[in-house]
This record gives sequence, C-alpha cells and structure tokens, in this order.
Amino acid sequence: MFYHLQCDENLKGKVVIPTEVGENLFLQTLDSIVLRAGNKKSIIQLELQEDLAKDTIILSNDVAQFLSIPLALPYQLKLIDEELVLGPLIGLLFTSKCRDLTPKLLKALLVFALDYSNFYGLLYVFSIDSIDMNTQTVNGYYYDSTAHLSHEKWKYRTFPIPDVLYNRGNYSSSSLRILKQLTGSKVFNSSSLDKWNFWQMTRNDPLIYPYIPYTKRLSRFYDIDHMLQQYGSILLKPIQGSRGYGIIKILKSSDGYWIQGKYEKSPTLFASRDAAQKRLHSLKYKKPYILQQALQPIKYDARCIDFRVIMQKDETLKWNCTAIVASLGQRNGLHSNYQSDALYLSFEEALSRALHLNHEEISIKRKEVLDTCKLACGMLDASNEHFGDIGIDILIDTAQKIWILEINKRHFHTVPLLINDEQLYYKVRNAPIRYSVGFSGFTIF
Repeated sequence: MFYHLQCDENLKGKVVIPTEVGENLFLQTLDSIVLRAGNKKSIIQLELQEDLAKDTIILSNDVAQFLSIPLALPYQLKLIDEELVLGPLIGLLFTSKCRDLTPKLLKALLVFALDYSNFYGLLYVFSIDSIDMNTQTVNGYYYDSTAHLSHEKWKYRTFPIPDVLYNRGNYSSSSLRILKQLTGSKVFNSSSLDKWNFWQMTRNDPLIYPYIPYTKRLSRFYDIDHMLQQYGSILLKPIQGSRGYGIIKILKSSDGYWIQGKYEKSPTLFASRDAAQKRLHSLKYKKPYILQQALQPIKYDARCIDFRVIMQKDETLKWNCTAIVASLGQRNGLHSNYQSDALYLSFEEALSRALHLNHEEISIKRKEVLDTCKLACGMLDASNEHFGDIGIDILIDTAQKIWILEINKRHFHTVPLLINDEQLYYKVRNAPIRYSVGFSGFTIF
C-alpha cells in the first residue's frame, strides 16, 4: 500500500498513522517509535488515529524537515528492525561531478523510472561531489511522476543518504568506502572487475576455475614465450580494456611469431624473437597487459562468436538471466568486439547457424551456459564486494566447451537493442531498480 504524507505545523516531534495500519504493524501499545527515511532517523511520538484516511500519514513540521524528503510523493511504510520506515529511497550514482548531471543525461535516466508506479518512494540521482559529510545528505535530482514534460521530471533538492545505492561508475576506493559506511554497505556494483582482478578471484575457486582461460600478467617477453610454449597461441589484452581495444593475437610456428592486431585481417610474420619483441616492446609501457590462452570460438561466416549474458538480481534478491545476445565479429577478425561490420543474433539463432543445433539441443546448451554463469554469480556473492547487475562474456569453443572471458559491472544495458528487442531492453534497465526496492526491504506491487 502507498501512503500520502501531510505536514501539521501544530504538532511537534510526532507521526500520526491510521489505527488500522498501526494495528497491522502491532504498534498499538507504543507511544513512541524510531521513524526513518534513508539514513535520517529519530525517536518520535507515535499516535494512532481512528478517523484518519487509510492512505494518509501526518508528520509534524519539525519531523518533516528533519527527514528531508519531498512530501508530495507517495511512499510505502514498513516496520523494519523495529523502526518505522518510509521508503524506498533509491539512489543512482552515475557521475563524480554534479556538473555532469546534464539535461541530456537526466533525460536518458528517465528509463530507470518506468516501473516507478509499482513501488513509488524516492528515486534520485546524485554525484560523488554532492555528498555533504557534515550533514550526511546529498544534493541531486529526484523523479517527480506528476510532472507532465520530460525535462521537468527531475527536480533538484537535498536528500538523506538512500536506503540502497546503485553504482554505475568507477570511483576511488576512499569514496566507495564512505558510501558503504553511510548506507550500511547497501551499495551494489560497488567495485570494478578488471581482467586481472577477475583472474585472481577465479583461480582459487575450484567450481569456476575450469571455465576460465589461463591468464598471466605480462612483465617481460619471456612470459610470452612461456605461454606460447604451453598453448601455441595467446592473446594480449589491456587489463582495463573494453570492446576489444588493444587486443593482439600471437601464434608461434617454425617460421617465427605471427602477430595480429585488432584491426588487421591477417597476421604478420616476425621471423626472429628480436623482431617480435621490438613489435611488442611498447605495450607494457603504455598500459598493463595480461596474457591469456587463445581459444577457438565457434564461427559463422568466418566471424568469431561470443555471447553477452546479462545476469541481474531482482526484487527477490536472486540472480536471474535477463538476456543473452550473440556478437559476431568482423570477418576473419580476432574476436567479436567490433563496432563496424558486426552482426548480432539471439542465442538460439547463433547456435542454429553456427552449430546447426535443433531446438532441444539449443535448450540444453542454454541451460549449461546459465548454470556456468550462476557459478560465477555465486563466486561474486562469496566475495567481499556486492554485485547485482553484471554482463558476463562467454565463449563456446569448437568442442562446445563453455568459457567465461570476463565479467563487466558497467555493461551496456542497450545490448538487447542490437537484436531489436525493445521489451527486453526495458526489462534489463528496470531490473536494478526492482532489486534496489527488494534489497531496501520494500515491495514491488
């Protein structure tokens, strides 16, 4: 049920709720209670009123000012850990600077409010530099569903620290530590997962390790020779890279080193070790790289195929697969992450074309993929960080073995649009908000 707030200037230090609501929450014997909204809470007088409308809550003026929430919005009311809580208060963190919360960005963020009428409360976006540690408040923009024009939907004001914070950026560890402290660690997607951190996390997990290609950090050319001796061909990848930028494939043969960059359609032969070393010498000085065993992905029309599996928690706090999209790269390219000359298909269509599997065989392979991805999600849950919205890049090799390449916390929610599935896109966008509602202790109606 949703409640409308009213402010009474004649009251002081009091909240008034309908008698029936109080009885349903077993509050009829209390004359005071802790009232909370976000991180703002205070012990105040409690009054149950028989003739008060069932969807109305009255706050004294001083309590309303203390809570610092817009009174015009409808809220849920829950008894959580013996506190009477108005909410949910859901924060979106997209930028480090308030000036970056431009009208264009705010308009784009409206998609996160599509489910708002199913939970109500306070949905707001703010930046790292808008946090006031002295007052433990933030300045930002809240979603106002009553506004008719899109540019009026976001209203600027000061808010409490939210119940739950959905992080879509990469910020300093000190900033994230402060946010975790302020929210009681209810910040999700709180840490980045670069390729090296991912390998270090997985190598000690016996369940997920068999699905991860062997990885080593590049420090000297000897590492390349050693990996080539083990695997025949390897990939060099920037630790912080995305979309396949900076990737290089190396294959060792009796002729020498065959080296192929991302945009090269065929490898170049370097006959001597010195020549190959000279070609690669500058890499480690520009950015840190990893070495990874090269895999043989399934292909269609000479295009390498990999899959983006979007795993998200929902309001039940459980992991679900929201979407799987196949990415087919440039013809004769190294991998699938190309922005031009790319082809995108559903999981089913990709396996049908590449492996000629029937419907039953595709269903079995899909379940195998999801079971593998759920192992990765379980590994993340067992870590010291909190994740609820990730994109897992997987590869199926020519022996139909499944490999996990990496996990992205800032994955592109727009991936379903690549296969023209707008409905799935909206589902992906709204899943983190639905999870935030459940994680804060409130209900999706």
